[in-house]
Amino acid sequence: ESLPIKLQVFKELDALCANKDIVLCSSTSNLMPELFTSELAHRTHCCVAHPINPPFAIPLVEVVPASFTDSRVIDKGQT
Repeated sequence: ESLPIKLQVFKELDALCANKDIVLCSSTSNLMPELFTSELAHRTHCCVAHPINPPFAIPLVEVVPASFTDSRVIDKGQT
């Protein structure tokens, strides 16, 4: 996992997010979401998402918000 690459990818994705309903998330092994989303225009719509394995047997995803993630983003993950 490369923080510089993740920063660049999220910067590019953020530039494409004109729709406020889009949620940007990433699975990560050890990076808190603030590390790669804090400078984004749509940072309130970002979080980390970890699928539980095996996903075909356990249809759950752990959602880890940043300190600035909008609570509605987390609520979307619960539906």
